[in-house]
Amino acid sequence: MGAGEALVPPVGEPAVLGRHPWLRRVLFAVLMALAVLVGHAAQVADTVPFLSPVPAVAVLWLAGSPGRRERVLDALALVAAVALVVHLTGAPPRAACALAVATAVQALAAAWTHRLLRPAGLRLRTARDLAVLAAGAGAGALVSAPLALLGGVLTSPHPVVSAGLWLLHGSVSAFVVLAAVLHAGGGAPGEGRRAPLPERCAVAAGFALVYVLSFWVWPQAGVVFGFLPVAVWAAVRESLRAVTVHLLVLTGAVVVAARCGRDPWAASPPELHVLVVEAFLGAFAVTVLVLALARAEGERNGRLVREQADLLTAVFASIDDAVTVVDAHGRLLLRNRAADDLFGGTDVPGMADPASGEGFFRLDGTRTEHEDLPVVRALRGTPVVAVEGRLVSTAHPRGRLVRVSAHPLPPAPGAPWSGGAVAALHDVTDLRAAVAELERAHDLFASVLDAATDHAIVACDPQGRVSLFNEGAERILGRREQDVLGRSVLELYEPEDLPAIARGLGLEGPGDLFATGRGGRPVTFRARYLRADGSAVPVSVTSAAMTAADGRVTGYTSLATDITAQLAAEQRLAHQALHDALTGLANRTLLHRRLEEAAAQPLGLLYVDLDGFKAVNDTAGHAAGDAVLVEVARRLRACVRPGDTVARLGGDEFAVLCPAAPREAVTATAARVLQALRPPVALAGGDAVVGASVGVRWSAGGPAAAPAEQVLREADEAMYEAKRAGKDQVVVHGGRCPGARALPVRAGS
Repeated sequence: MGAGEALVPPVGEPAVLGRHPWLRRVLFAVLMALAVLVGHAAQVADTVPFLSPVPAVAVLWLAGSPGRRERVLDALALVAAVALVVHLTGAPPRAACALAVATAVQALAAAWTHRLLRPAGLRLRTARDLAVLAAGAGAGALVSAPLALLGGVLTSPHPVVSAGLWLLHGSVSAFVVLAAVLHAGGGAPGEGRRAPLPERCAVAAGFALVYVLSFWVWPQAGVVFGFLPVAVWAAVRESLRAVTVHLLVLTGAVVVAARCGRDPWAASPPELHVLVVEAFLGAFAVTVLVLALARAEGERNGRLVREQADLLTAVFASIDDAVTVVDAHGRLLLRNRAADDLFGGTDVPGMADPASGEGFFRLDGTRTEHEDLPVVRALRGTPVVAVEGRLVSTAHPRGRLVRVSAHPLPPAPGAPWSGGAVAALHDVTDLRAAVAELERAHDLFASVLDAATDHAIVACDPQGRVSLFNEGAERILGRREQDVLGRSVLELYEPEDLPAIARGLGLEGPGDLFATGRGGRPVTFRARYLRADGSAVPVSVTSAAMTAADGRVTGYTSLATDITAQLAAEQRLAHQALHDALTGLANRTLLHRRLEEAAAQPLGLLYVDLDGFKAVNDTAGHAAGDAVLVEVARRLRACVRPGDTVARLGGDEFAVLCPAAPREAVTATAARVLQALRPPVALAGGDAVVGASVGVRWSAGGPAAAPAEQVLREADEAMYEAKRAGKDQVVVHGGRCPGARALPVRAGS
């Protein structure tokens, strides 16, 4: 017991008293003073009172003291209160102090006894509680009797009589008053049925009649024992509260009648008078309370049994599995709603007449023999766990796949289910269909994986660890499945591509690819897989999140295709769109794009038109002309810097773009072009001689630079000026100034 724990906490005591010990102490001191005065009023001559609430109040006070220290203080306060009030009522100081100490010892002994027998608390709900209460009251009176005798509390010349008086008085007073207080404070007032109104009126009339006859008409005739049958009637028919009220009324009436000399034992000597009265009250209280509590406990147990039965019935009915209970002969005792739906008119699964076509069949379609039925095996004492088969019943003539478990019931003599069995059947038809569908889907998926040798199918968990790596992935990446499983899927990509992939998915960086549980629609992007030999493979990847039914991301699947050939084709198409098919030079579109890109810096543009090319075409044919154009393209490439662009604009017109070039460098390039194109071009049928007229437009760049179209147009104008000047010339356009200046270039210059 802890230092702050009560000996036996009284059930129903307000919690506020436990939080404020001084308030509790003052309240019980006042109650104790009133109890002493009540006991004094019930006292006859110098004997003990007929009935006194003092022992009961003392037990309640000290039993509920919150802790050892408070209990000591309460015991001292109790001794002081009792001694003071008893002395004020006329008792000598020595006797008053002895009575006070004996009362405290009696209360502590009763509380300790109750703690040993019923530590849960002071309460009165069962017959055992009543027995513990009586034992505590008797133990307290027995332990305190020597103190009462030594202190001279009792003045009888016979110590045995005095001890008997003290024992009976202390026991009965504590028992009767505590029983009434505990039931009023901590009992269950609604326990016990209330008799009908006419019956309650008859009981009240019976009590009134016995009161009048016992205490007023024939007080000496022993009619007082007529209370017993009336009280027994009330105990077995009325509520506990009504029984307690009857007990208190009777106790008060008997004490008042005895005090006034109107009881059947009034002629007896004082000590014997008290003994008989208290013995009568004690026997009456025990009889009535035992009957009332036993009846209330029986009703409470019956109500508990009904509640448990209702609960079990509700649980039994709510079970989705079909549950049946049979007796030792296999006869149906009980089954739930699910069993009704599954069996229909069949009582016990598998025990139908074979001729009806109903019964329990193995998975191979053969009927299960009677001795092998799960229920029959359980009736023989053999538990059966999870046996699957097909049940054919009136409700399901085509049968349902079920998993059956059956267990024998324990023997219970007299119970109808003794030696019987309980069987539970779980319908797995839909489950088996779902499993079959899942297996078909798995086979289909496996077939797709095996057939998709041209595609890399890679799956990973939400953390990005590879969980699937098909044969196509092995072929494209040159890696084995066992070497990749469990590793990060990011290791399959060229590290330089990961930031771009993250940006394409709207993420800040590669570290967020698997940290956000991204879902949404599938995304397609281009990247490069990193092969086992370190080479990169361009792939087109479509990635999608795998989600559970609740929307939670469970992983990611990607389908990748090798696009090496596709990229090469795209590059060829792009080259064809921007280059001349015959010469391989840039075309007008590419020249215009690069001219715009270089417009902000100093640049020069050479517009080259061949001289004498038409005569070659007319005399030698178009094939010879094409050969001349190819050779011209080769010579032009040889005249320019690596960063310059040579373009064929169409027919026999060419252009040379010299970005970031000063004027002198541009004119020098123009001179090299004239020099390179003067030598004859060797053909199969003889040499072809062509020349060139070159127009030059130089731009200083900067914010005021001319637009690309203007630069090209003015270079064209300068070229025509060179032709008009006699061909084989270089003419530099004068920028935005009108007119042009011809610069003749001689051979070898």
